[in-house]
Amino acid sequence: MKDEDGKIKILTTNKSNIFANENKVKNFIVDREIVCIPWGGNPIVQYYNGKFITSDNRIATSIDKNILSNKFLYYYFENNIEKVKEFYRGSGIKHPDMSKILDMEIWLPPLELQNKIVAILDKFQDAIENSKGLLPQEIELRKMQYEYYRDKLLSFDIDITPERERERERQNSIEIPNSYWILLEQAIEYIKNKIYKKIIYLKLRDKTITNSINTGLNPRNNFNLNDESNEKLVAWYITTKDYSENQEIIFDINKTAKITEAARKLINKRSKLEKNDILFSGIGTVGKVALVDFEPYNFDISESTYAIKVNQNNIMPKFLMHYLRSSIVQNQIFKDLKGSTLKGIRKVQLENLLIPIIPLEIQNKIVNILDKFQKAIEHSKGLLPQEIKLREQQYEYYCDKLLNFKK
Repeated sequence: MKDEDGKIKILTTNKSNIFANENKVKNFIVDREIVCIPWGGNPIVQYYNGKFITSDNRIATSIDKNILSNKFLYYYFENNIEKVKEFYRGSGIKHPDMSKILDMEIWLPPLELQNKIVAILDKFQDAIENSKGLLPQEIELRKMQYEYYRDKLLSFDIDITPERERERERQNSIEIPNSYWILLEQAIEYIKNKIYKKIIYLKLRDKTITNSINTGLNPRNNFNLNDESNEKLVAWYITTKDYSENQEIIFDINKTAKITEAARKLINKRSKLEKNDILFSGIGTVGKVALVDFEPYNFDISESTYAIKVNQNNIMPKFLMHYLRSSIVQNQIFKDLKGSTLKGIRKVQLENLLIPIIPLEIQNKIVNILDKFQKAIEHSKGLLPQEIKLREQQYEYYCDKLLNFKK
């Protein structure tokens, strides 16, 4: 079947570049743009656009190319080949469980962005294919860079600077042509979220973002702290000092005040505190943030703390938490602080903070990246103080980089 002068691509179950004579296979020819994986053997992803024959591949093509580009689909599956491998089963020759592969979720950006990503990755592929005459380590480096930037482009990861990449290559003592750096800088330009340059900003009080913003209650004549003369103390009374640096609520038996169930219920009539609310300190140490990530059945908040109830149809609570903690918001808050001795931010000032409205899918990707940095801080036990400080600075740097859409 193989023919040196053939024009019909033979799609084998491994990557190859062989063709057949059209007259010999004319009853089996398909002329389409497709993506395929092998029915048996080692999982790989192939793309082809034109006339081909195949016998043992599973073929996919976009139903609507105005929504999903086939080439983007190819690169997406190639970038997620390890996930595809998980769905191949069998003791001898492995076969794919197609139901699970078809259930894979695909990031689907606007077609304009898909095409830009494809154009960049195609150039990377060309740089690899046109590597004749290069040293083996140079070829391997091009492959590594292609994989690195493919992952960046397809996972909305914008941790890229030309200077950092050049320095990394200088350390490896391998010369890269200027034309290759131009490709990298094109990748950077598109990765930096330019498709969302028309992001709208709404005030925090807008119902698109929040359902309500309330405060807790101070004792005054309402109740007493740590007083169990009439009723047992069963709940915690949370103030600013009870938020950790990791946006968590801390119940410290030696420091956190306790209240009765009657007091908690009284406070809750005002705070309306629920799971997924964001706590924001308004007086004293202003701007501390914590997420209520469990049912608040055994605590409530002071009058110095705002409970921000997020409209989860449009905003992820964790995304808003990270945004409120970023220097973008913190710098604005400190400009607006009121009070000569005990500084504070008024409710109207908090309500007027501008919040970006971006797709939930992108919010989720940003949250996943920032959560990883947060975990690195949490797992810093045993590190030197300067190492812990460096992790905290890294979180702050990438938080601002990911969340500043106006740059």
